[in-house]
Amino acid sequence: MHRSLKATVIIMICAMVCAVAVSPAPAAQLMVKKVTETGEKVFLNDGSVWNVPNPRDWDVAYNWLPGHPVELLKDGNMLNTKTGERIMVKRSKERSDAGEGGIPAYGSGQPTAAPVLTHPALTPINTGGATDAVTEKRLEKLEDGLQSLENKLDILLQRMENIEKRLPKQ
Repeated sequence: MHRSLKATVIIMICAMVCAVAVSPAPAAQLMVKKVTETGEKVFLNDGSVWNVPNPRDWDVAYNWLPGHPVELLKDGNMLNTKTGERIMVKRSKERSDAGEGGIPAYGSGQPTAAPVLTHPALTPINTGGATDAVTEKRLEKLEDGLQSLENKLDILLQRMENIEKRLPKQ
């Protein structure tokens, strides 16, 4: 009887391992790869390109950052699950690895080095381990907000440099 129970347990474990091995992998998360400087096109990490036909949505798309997770909704909208913003989109083509028509897109260049933040308010505070969970959560949220602002400033700087390069020399 003891061997029978042991064999049953081994068979159950093997069955669970096999079930996990043959179960389909979860779908990859769609994320923003880049957005054109005007916000008229959104490029996703799967290589798809999406037109933003409504000019009122261009400013919204313009502010989406590389790495923001998105969902394609059945009503023809794209939802940025990080910001909660949604825009109307239409698929423009199946695959793409570069910006359209020579228009530079942010997120397509070399990564820029992040500036070192040395403000006293941003330095870690040693509380001797007495930091409560609420304070820790607030600090994480502030750090995320600062990182997001830093990314937006880097993107705006890249865009300004691209515009300056295209201006006629005087």
